[in-house]
Amino acid sequence: KDRERHRHRRHRKTERKTKTEKDTDTEDTERQRERQRQRKTQTQKTQKDREKDIDRERHRHRRHRKTEKDTDTEDTERQRERQRQRKTQTQKTQKDREKDKDRERHR
Repeated sequence: KDRERHRHRRHRKTERKTKTEKDTDTEDTERQRERQRQRKTQTQKTQKDREKDIDRERHRHRRHRKTEKDTDTEDTERQRERQRQRKTQTQKTQKDREKDKDRERHR
């Protein structure tokens, strides 16, 4: 019974809608669809990336059969490099902030 009532209510609502309301609704659904599409492509990308990473790992192991230590040092090297990059980025942003402040003062 409850379900029936709900269904009827829904129908009534759609009948009452004016033209503009309907238009905005279609726009909204369009937006939602677009968002879903975006999300889908993103997840696909990440999936591809994951596969690539796995492949890389395999290749790395196949190539040299390096000892654990070697791969570890490589990893730490990479991490250090990343940190360096990050540091330079933050410094840049700091400089940018200061420049912005100066500009504000001059105005």
